[in-house]
Amino acid sequence: MPAWHRLNHGDLEGLLESALFKVESVDDVTAHMLPMLRMFAILGRAPYALMRRLGKTEKAVNAMSGVEMWKHQEAWRYNIYTATRKA
Repeated sequence: MPAWHRLNHGDLEGLLESALFKVESVDDVTAHMLPMLRMFAILGRAPYALMRRLGKTEKAVNAMSGVEMWKHQEAWRYNIYTATRKA
């Protein structure tokens, strides 16, 4: 979550390259993660709503992330990166 606002699509590839890794493949597995994320959003909805009303959202980071990530699916994706260290 700390990198949420710092990374745009494609940024991680550049970071890996600058750290002397060669990206071999990037697999988007978002579709496989959606059922879990949907359940996470359902479970987090009530605690997140309560903490918002109490002004204590910092105490419900996991609930917030589940709800907000489900709500803003167009803004993220789950990728698996395979990279090798450059010689």
